[in-house]
Amino acid sequence: PFTIVVLLVIYLYSGRLFAILNVYQEAAGILWQGKFIPLISAILNLILNIIMVKVIGLPGVLLSSIISSLLINLPGSIYIMFTHFFKNKQYMREFIGFICVFSIKSFFVVALTWEICYQIKGNTIIVMIVKMISCVLITNVLLILTNCKNKDMKNAVLLLKKNK
Repeated sequence: PFTIVVLLVIYLYSGRLFAILNVYQEAAGILWQGKFIPLISAILNLILNIIMVKVIGLPGVLLSSIISSLLINLPGSIYIMFTHFFKNKQYMREFIGFICVFSIKSFFVVALTWEICYQIKGNTIIVMIVKMISCVLITNVLLILTNCKNKDMKNAVLLLKKNK
């Protein structure tokens, strides 16, 4: 069902949110400080799985994984990274703000892209290719438009121009 697809997308997105933090933690050698985060997350996930699978079925399993990821893994990784490595609470606030703003932008880009592609009707290979190209183009154009004033985007463009 479409609900499962949406939940899988959200689960993937929530998992990728803190993946870069895990890379930094490994590179900085501060894995010991976060040793209990996966255990706490797994316990919460298991409890929520048992409760939610009885209430809403398979979507409950995915929803409980999303909840435990967003309540335990992401905040735990952010806290450890910005208290033990960067040692700056202001950076932590900026990073959380960036994640919130980028997530809202991403939601609207995905929703608009889905709506546009949903309007393309048909079940042929050609229609599938048109949808695929539309998804790639629409998503990238919208992300560029929503981030063109962003200082990080400007820095990335400068780096690309510099490497040519």
